[in-house]
Amino acid sequence: MRRLLAFAALSLLLSASPSAAASAAGAPDAVDETAARWFVELSGAPRADGGEAATLRQEKARFRSAARAAGIALRERGAFDAPLVWHSGFDVQNLDLDVMRALDGHLVCNREKLAYWTAPVAEGGCGLDVGDCEVVEAMDSDRPKVEFMNDRFAARLSDRDGDLHTVCAGRPLGIDVVAAARRGIHVHVYANSHDDVAETIARSLSPHEARRSARLLRRHVHLHPSLQTIGASWAEVQRVKERWVEEFSRYDAGWSTIGNPFGHPPLDDRAALANKTSTYLLAGLPVITDRRRGHYRYEELRRLGVELELVDGDYDGLRERIADEARTGDRRRRAVAERAGYSFDATIDPLLDALERAT
Repeated sequence: MRRLLAFAALSLLLSASPSAAASAAGAPDAVDETAARWFVELSGAPRADGGEAATLRQEKARFRSAARAAGIALRERGAFDAPLVWHSGFDVQNLDLDVMRALDGHLVCNREKLAYWTAPVAEGGCGLDVGDCEVVEAMDSDRPKVEFMNDRFAARLSDRDGDLHTVCAGRPLGIDVVAAARRGIHVHVYANSHDDVAETIARSLSPHEARRSARLLRRHVHLHPSLQTIGASWAEVQRVKERWVEEFSRYDAGWSTIGNPFGHPPLDDRAALANKTSTYLLAGLPVITDRRRGHYRYEELRRLGVELELVDGDYDGLRERIADEARTGDRRRRAVAERAGYSFDATIDPLLDALERAT
């Protein structure tokens, strides 16, 4: 039998008693007496196994008629005529394991996240069972469209004033801004739409350190308005994101997350995304990362050849690497070469292929 959600199914919210719902579905023993929603599996073959669309429509109509005849008030949440592929983001929800095993496919942000979810709880994982599903693909869709990867590269600030200028898109997690400032490294932070970036930086400093380094920080830490477009119209999204290359290419490098600021368990931390990478690649920037063997956010940057390593908190060494890259431009060229492959558009064909294979 094809996997459960490959069946043409109706997801229903019933306001009648569970026993009445069971009567309409014709399967009283399968109903959880405490539930308010049901997946209703029809008896015919699904489209994926050669079922006819007309036959499936007739089955649905018969089910609806039986529900009305039984006096059941129900509200349909969805009707599916195709295999269902689950896209797992950052969190594992409290999903029924039988449903998870029955899915036609799983899309995950990376293989390390899949390992975290499926590893036994005793080994630090979540114990999620995806059964024998053959379609399990790693795919990060949080990427800019290729249309925003224009060639409006700007002159670098370091060419103008001789200092090193780095950028952090979003929260400056794990960055020792005082250590950077003492080495003459500027940190430009572009706020997101949710967090108070100034407060985030302040929380990372002791009161004594903040007072002693105030003048240094005023010179080397720069807060910029957000360039995110959450809730904006498509025209506004285009207007803002067309500026990203010109805005961010002024800098010598971008900052990834440093350390493990959220205290994730080891397997989960290995899976953490370098979620700013696509923004930096769009602007042709190398990416500053701490050395974390086996961690996706580090190994992916190495694979792309755009990493600038902060090794064991050595900001002197980091300054040398940034300065050397500013002279040679090797990683900037690799970033430009890799950026189209890190666009949202580049995920479309793999996504369609995964859905085709799940049918």
